[in-house]
Amino acid sequence: MKQQTLAPACYPARFPCNNPNDWNDPGYNPREYNNPVLTTEPIPKWADPEENDLRVMESRITYSGPTDGNVGRETTLRDHGVYNSSRTKFLNPKGKTGIVGRGLLGKWGPNHAADVIVTRDAIDGNGFEVLLVTKHTGDGVSCLAFPAGMVEAGHDVPATLYKELTEEAVRDSKQVQRLFNECKLGVVYRGFVDDYRNTDHAWMETTAAHFHADDSVDLELCVSDTNEIAKVAWYKIDDVHTMYASHIDWLGYAASTLLQRKEAKKRVADFDAETATAMFPTAKRKRMADKIIKLPGNRLKDILHAIAKRNEAAITWMDSYISNDTGLIVGKLSESPDTFEFDIQKLGDATLSEIETILARSSEATEAPVGIA
Repeated sequence: MKQQTLAPACYPARFPCNNPNDWNDPGYNPREYNNPVLTTEPIPKWADPEENDLRVMESRITYSGPTDGNVGRETTLRDHGVYNSSRTKFLNPKGKTGIVGRGLLGKWGPNHAADVIVTRDAIDGNGFEVLLVTKHTGDGVSCLAFPAGMVEAGHDVPATLYKELTEEAVRDSKQVQRLFNECKLGVVYRGFVDDYRNTDHAWMETTAAHFHADDSVDLELCVSDTNEIAKVAWYKIDDVHTMYASHIDWLGYAASTLLQRKEAKKRVADFDAETATAMFPTAKRKRMADKIIKLPGNRLKDILHAIAKRNEAAITWMDSYISNDTGLIVGKLSESPDTFEFDIQKLGDATLSEIETILARSSEATEAPVGIA
């Protein structure tokens, strides 16, 4: 792991870890390092005091416990942390690093960041592109990275995602607001980060959120934070092989989501009216308007199940679309009595109050979803 083999130039040499998970190794004697800014008055607002209250630490949020796939669940150090009473510190969840103290990190325990993954269909129509910055690491080295930053006190992850994107990669505009409101595909990763700054007592955790810009979202590339960022550009995903920290792994998760969406669209294109008629023999949709609906996936699932509750094949087929990682689905209901079509689209969050009432109770429908006229 990077946290056991690499380190910023200001760190002392990492002590050999041997078995990283053996915290009781009597021969393990790492040196301590704390960046002077962390221990010099006045202490920065983003940093913990040198000695932190145990009750404060126990209540600290961590995503390094149980996971749902690649997304860690929110828990606390009290519930899923490993506490070293002799050093009065919580320990790195991935084991020894060869350095104690906080290193360059401001907080004891988890230090939370947010990473913005923005993709789009490639300009040449072949594959996908990702928006990346060239980041100065502080050791005279630059590397490709997602726009990212620490979640500061008083800020949440969505605010940090927006702030970092507009500081490091694009000019703030209504187009960025549209990207965040309409184009979010979901969180591709949340949890521990194998970062070269990690120590035994301080480590990085992040939330990496994926947005896919459709053709109508025109982002103006612009670097405001020139101290940390050298440039920003679009790159073909297939041409990116190395990135900062664990970013290349998260790019792989995002690429997988895009390929799933592409395959889902292909299946939809192959779905014809004859198949629809066979799947929904009892749902005569004569009064359904020919409009697009935008609903969270679980809400659309309720509606589809109500329409097709007597047809298990139809329910299974619809679930294969709803359960993918795109998170949101668009349904298109035709005025033709025997046609039902829907497609995966690039949508943001939508509330029921923002959705037109377009499902009408058919005289032959056995049930109408609650809240739909």
